[in-house]
Amino acid sequence: MKLRTLALLLYVGSYLVLSAFGQYSSARATDVSTSIRVDWAPIGFVTRSGNWNYAVHAAYLPLYALDRTLWHCDTYHSAIAQPLK
Repeated sequence: MKLRTLALLLYVGSYLVLSAFGQYSSARATDVSTSIRVDWAPIGFVTRSGNWNYAVHAAYLPLYALDRTLWHCDTYHSAIAQPLK
């Protein structure tokens, strides 16, 4: 029981650290879109090449969804649509 509690605390705590150093990012998805979507991205969720790191994203998906629901909202900028390079 104590091991599970410790694992849960480490999981949540590590996400909080990643989120504390995150930023809104216009990371590209795998499909090419003609508009820019800006989402909250904790540090490590976006690679240096500007793509989503889906392995990290999947690992923290429950906390990421909660974070975006409670603290960080999605922003969709269709008015300033630009092709991604």
